[in-house]
Amino acid sequence: MVAQPAVHPRRAWIDDQVDSMELEGVLVADGHDHAILGLVEVGDNVVVAYSEGKIIEGLVNDGMTEDEAVEYYEFNIKGAYMGPTTPIYVEDRFAPCLGE
Repeated sequence: MVAQPAVHPRRAWIDDQVDSMELEGVLVADGHDHAILGLVEVGDNVVVAYSEGKIIEGLVNDGMTEDEAVEYYEFNIKGAYMGPTTPIYVEDRFAPCLGE
């Protein structure tokens, strides 16, 4: 039996909120749970919001250069529209006042 990886606390919170609010069709960006900021109402839908900076940082930590990470993010993640519940991405890379 293969052990399942632990669910990131941010993803677990999203899953709990989706269940308690009885939401359907909420999409997530697989592999980027560390970058989840929360849920946002967009029109009639609730979508997951992600930190652009945290996603790019994670891609760099996975071995990409910053330029490769930005290009990959912009084309494959930010540019992927999957319908009205597509996640949104907060552009926070150049906001030093938002640092942790």
